[in-house]
Amino acid sequence: SEVIPKRCKLIILGYSQGVSIATRFLAYKKISPYQIMLYAGGLPEELQEEDFRYLSKDTPISFVYGRRDPYLNPDRLMREQDKLEGLFAGSAIQHPFDGGHEFKEELIHKLLL
Repeated sequence: SEVIPKRCKLIILGYSQGVSIATRFLAYKKISPYQIMLYAGGLPEELQEEDFRYLSKDTPISFVYGRRDPYLNPDRLMREQDKLEGLFAGSAIQHPFDGGHEFKEELIHKLLL
């Protein structure tokens, strides 16, 4: 595991297909970020809860998505929510917004801690 200096606040943000890249990176490198934002994307099938057990319980994890995102239809959204619950043991907070598959910078600013 990489050691991040305490003075650094590493925020891992994955948008769309970047969600799978970000979560695989975390799972394989075991980096402990200050905050994790998973935005409008899918979680890889191969990842397991034990891949993320190393994370501090204090690490904020956000799952952001548009209620009208054509890539997250109701069935897919339910599957992603189940995976999210399983991977992060219920510690991820969902942040749906009124919109589609779009990046809302103002929403990111609100979620930054």
